[in-house]
Amino acid sequence: MKLQEFASPGTYTATVPPGSTVLVEAWGGGGGGGGGGGGSVSSSAICFGGAGGGGGSGAYVRGIVTVSPTDGTLTVVVGAGGAGGAGAASASYTAGVSGPAGRPGANGGDTTISNAGSPVIIARGGAGGTNGGGGNTTGAAGSNGQGGNGGTGTYPTDSGLSRPGGNGGNATATSSSPQPGQPGSSTTNGMLPPTPNTGGAGGGCTQNQYPAPAGGSGKPGYAVLTLLYSPTTAPGEQIIPASWTQGTYNQTIDSPNSRATVTCTPDAVNVHVVFTRTNQPGKSWQFAYRVDNGAPVFTGVFMNTDSNGNATGSFTVPGVTRGDHRLDVLINNTPHPGDSFYTTGKAIPFTF
Repeated sequence: MKLQEFASPGTYTATVPPGSTVLVEAWGGGGGGGGGGGGSVSSSAICFGGAGGGGGSGAYVRGIVTVSPTDGTLTVVVGAGGAGGAGAASASYTAGVSGPAGRPGANGGDTTISNAGSPVIIARGGAGGTNGGGGNTTGAAGSNGQGGNGGTGTYPTDSGLSRPGGNGGNATATSSSPQPGQPGSSTTNGMLPPTPNTGGAGGGCTQNQYPAPAGGSGKPGYAVLTLLYSPTTAPGEQIIPASWTQGTYNQTIDSPNSRATVTCTPDAVNVHVVFTRTNQPGKSWQFAYRVDNGAPVFTGVFMNTDSNGNATGSFTVPGVTRGDHRLDVLINNTPHPGDSFYTTGKAIPFTF
């Protein structure tokens, strides 16, 4: 269950159930692009200034955090996007004097999530692109700016994942093609934020246009909190991280974002399953289950993964007696009905 999302730079106090288990995800802010340099114009030469490099994007980091039983709060700091560097304010019109350089882009801010005062997740912001240099009267264009590196991350070693941000592009401007550096892309490997956390584009070079183009600002960071388990969940409902165990067919799954939920009504035991980013797209899956470590029961209910390997499905467990029980979920690819492709790593407790 998604608890809260934080899309604007700032510091926030997130209230969660004490003693709960929370999936925390963070994206760092993008770095600003470097500003373009000023040209040099004299009777002997007319030279472009250099273009600015693109800013790097922020890192993506996630981890599972258990909140203190006595303090149900997490502190969330969302990093700002780095400001773009200013372009050169003027050119040089004096023989032998180079044009002024632009200004570098600022680094993107880190996005952090702290538990009981200690940071547990740090998604660092991307670095700002460097500035374009000024043109000079020896006939050479100003030096081009270099792209900023993407951010990196820190996470809990037993339950975390980190993906670096994309590096900003180096500027490749020439006197005939004033091409600034492109911004670093949002974090790769499918871990995209709900809004892009890209770096800013570099400022273009210029011959005789002032001020020279400024670098673009980086996009801000982002944070998401998702409740996986709460001791204060309503009776009959348990939400736990599904530590999915894979079979022998090299299948993979995004475990922290894939889960099974048991919800009890007065008349039924309902199971809902979320599959996220498996390497099994376009496949049909059949649900089976075990109650209290009994024999597997095939449900005859299927779900189908989409082109990205994602799927959701639900089924009902009949004939459960009143009382406390434990449920294992087994998910099989239908060409192999005797093989469990995915099983929950630990049974889900529930009360009916």
